[in-house]
Amino acid sequence: MVIPSGHPTTAVTFAKLPFRPVDDFTMITLASTYPYVLSVPSETGIKSVAELIDLGRTRATPLTYGTPGTGSGPHLAIELLALQTKINVQHIPFRGSAPAVTELIAGRLDFMMDPPASMMEFIRDGRLRALAISSTKHYFALPDTPSLVEAGVAGFDVSGWQGLIAPAGLPAPIVSRLNSEVARIVMEPATIERLHAFGNEPAPCSPEEFKQRIESDIAKWTAVADQIHFEKI
Repeated sequence: MVIPSGHPTTAVTFAKLPFRPVDDFTMITLASTYPYVLSVPSETGIKSVAELIDLGRTRATPLTYGTPGTGSGPHLAIELLALQTKINVQHIPFRGSAPAVTELIAGRLDFMMDPPASMMEFIRDGRLRALAISSTKHYFALPDTPSLVEAGVAGFDVSGWQGLIAPAGLPAPIVSRLNSEVARIVMEPATIERLHAFGNEPAPCSPEEFKQRIESDIAKWTAVADQIHFEKI
């Protein structure tokens, strides 16, 4: 099956799961990745990450941010940003990205960090301003938008992804064949074009690298949840 980058966050945000996020599966490969886009309403005076951070440190009330839900990747990513930059924020969870982005465009939220699929249309038409992307590599759809690291947030590197898994104990020859076939397919020009249409980039890797990615994501988000005293769902 295909899993999203929300898979590791379930280990952090749910009190009980009917499965073990790593040990109950065979990791095959990452398929694609995408950064989150840190955006503000175009009508706001905020034009850089530095200005947003300064406002978050000096304003009497917290900066409000929307997410597609409590415990989602964007929720934890913004809390990580707040911890690293020492800004004061207030989380406003929604049922999905669309209603949150609507409130952001209307100026009833101060900022968001969400996948490109929910924001690019409004960045292109000028209703949202992209301040930075969350990953360290430049993003094909926003080549002139800096990473958060380039904008001064040292070490910040967060991205969403999709990957393939199978039941635990899948024989190694089958894992190897699936891994190589997926890597070949996602790097074909037609597949890259299709992925780009969704805002994603191909990112095949070895099964071992994929497992390490899931384990490192669990460790990263566990540390964030512990620091913000996240109450598990």
